[in-house]
Amino acid sequence: MQPSPLRLLPWTTPEGKPCYLSTDNDDSRLSRLADDIEEAQVESGEQVLAGARAVLGDRRAGERAVRFALVRATEALQDVLRSPSAGAGVSATRSSDPTSFPLVSHTTVRSVTALLVPGARPAHT
Repeated sequence: MQPSPLRLLPWTTPEGKPCYLSTDNDDSRLSRLADDIEEAQVESGEQVLAGARAVLGDRRAGERAVRFALVRATEALQDVLRSPSAGAGVSATRSSDPTSFPLVSHTTVRSVTALLVPGARPAHT
C-alpha cells in the first residue's frame, strides 16, 4: 500500500514553517477546516483585488493608499498561492524526509479553530 501524500495546509507554524496533514480521509474534520480556510482566503483575495483596483483607478489616491492596497494584495496573493489547488501544494510523500514536514499538532488545530469558530476556546501552550 502506497502512503497517502501530505497535504499542504493553508496555515503555518508559529515559526512560519509550512504545516502538512497526513490523512487517508479527504472528508476528515481537519481536511474540511483546511478547505474552508482556503475558500475564505480566495474570497478575501477577491475583496482585496476589488479594493486595490478601486485605489489604482482613483487618480487622487495618495502613496499611503496605494502602499496599503499593495501590502494587502501581496498578503492575499501569498495566502492563495499556498493553496494546493493553486499548484503550490505539490504533494510530498512520506518517502521524503518526514522530519522536514511539521505535521499539524492538536494545539495548532485548536488555535486555528479558535480564530474561525465563534465561541471556540484558544489553545493554551
